[in-house]
Formats: sequence, structure tokens, C-alpha cells
Amino acid sequence: MLHHYEDIFSIQHSDMDLELLQTDIQRFLAIIGFCLMAVFALVQSIPVVSPQPKTVVKDLNDQLSEQKYAIDQLRSENKRLKTKLIHQKKDSEKSTLSSNPKKTQSKAKGIYVAFESDQIFMRLLKSQTIKLFIQFLDINLAFQVKMIHQKLEFEKADIDHLVDLWQVSESLIPEYIFHAFQSWTSLASQNKMIIVGLSPGISKQIRNIHNVKHGKFIIGKNGKVHFHP
Repeated sequence: MLHHYEDIFSIQHSDMDLELLQTDIQRFLAIIGFCLMAVFALVQSIPVVSPQPKTVVKDLNDQLSEQKYAIDQLRSENKRLKTKLIHQKKDSEKSTLSSNPKKTQSKAKGIYVAFESDQIFMRLLKSQTIKLFIQFLDINLAFQVKMIHQKLEFEKADIDHLVDLWQVSESLIPEYIFHAFQSWTSLASQNKMIIVGLSPGISKQIRNIHNVKHGKFIIGKNGKVHFHP
């Protein structure tokens, strides 16, 4: 009989342990469930924010585009004003010449130098056979135009001590020289005089042509001079 009671007690004890284990497992699962619910609720409460770097880059690109557009507008306006000033100056010169017909006729019958072509002019300028100066009359300032390594450069110059200088019309000088000068300085629109300095060899050829009162000395290849009445 004793063994029978011990078996019954052992079975009851095992059933209690099993119930306690099941209770612990249920508690553990409940705790895990609460933790997962809390984490899920926390994740849901976090606001969804778009990536800031992309927004910042887009804003910067928009600002750069606006600034570039504004700069282009200013450049266009500056170019328009320069062109307007040049046209106004030419109209003023034409008006002055028209109001002084005697002066115009005298100048047309004078002696002046010219060049066979723009290409020959640039070759002579590059070889320093001739020199080109742009002098501003109102401010007593002059610049020398130089061709160095296929590039035009402008340097401040003193021409008071130079000889064999000839005043020439702007129309006798390659046009792109003045375009480059306008890009280099804002003084280009002011009252100016174009002066060409000749080499001793060219000047000697001109002096050897006697008894001429009007006409033009045409300077050609290698500085060869021809006279056209």
C-alpha cells in the first residue's frame, strides 16, 4: 500500500510541475507579445521624412539656375548698351562730318596709309613690322595692341616719343581687334584715335615717293609699299 501512495504523490507532483511550466510559458509569451506590440506602436509613431540631402541639392540647383539666368540677362543688357553707344558715336561722327563739308573734303584729299588685307595687317603686327596703338583723347591714355602666340594682348603705352606714326580710320583695322578690345576694357566706347607705327623700312619707302599731294600708300606683303593716287 505504501508504494501505491508514493506513486499517486509522484503523479500529482508531476502534474503540478507541468501546470507551472505551462503557466510560465504563457507568461513568457504574453511578455513577448506586449514587447512586440510596444515596438510596433513605436515604429508606427515615427514620422516618415523624405531624405533631406536630395531636397538640399535640388534647392541649390534651383538657386544656381536662377543666378545663371540673371547673369545671362545682365550680359545681354551690357552688350546691348555697348552696341548702342557705338552706334551713337558713329552717328555723331557722321553728323559732325556732314556739318563740316570743307573738312571732309580736305581729309578725303589727304595722304594716308592702308593695308592690302586684314591677313597682311595681322602678319605685319605679329612680326612687329608695324605697331598698333589705341589712344583715348579725353584721358590722355594709350594702349598698344600686340599679337603674342596667336592671341591679342593690350598693354599701356607711351607714344609721345615715337616717330613714323600714322593716324588711320577704324575701318582699315581688322574688326575683331576692336571686339577683343571691347571685351578687355569698358573704355572701348570712349572717344579714341587709332594710330599705326611703321618700321623704318616701310617709312623709307614712303619718303622715297616724291611729289604726292593726295592718295594712299598701300602696304602689302612683307611691308612692300605701293602708292595709289
